[in-house]
Amino acid sequence: MVTIEGTIEEIIFSNEANGYTVCEIKSDKDVITAVATCLLLMWVKR
Repeated sequence: MVTIEGTIEEIIFSNEANGYTVCEIKSDKDVITAVATCLLLMWVKR
């Protein structure tokens, strides 16, 4: 499992039926495109 910390900049595609999601995550150094069928997001208030 890979853990990425950052801010979701954009949800490009999301299928609510099966959880398939494509989104862009901005980390400290890069913008990462994440693709997953089971994307666990943990919301942290800072």
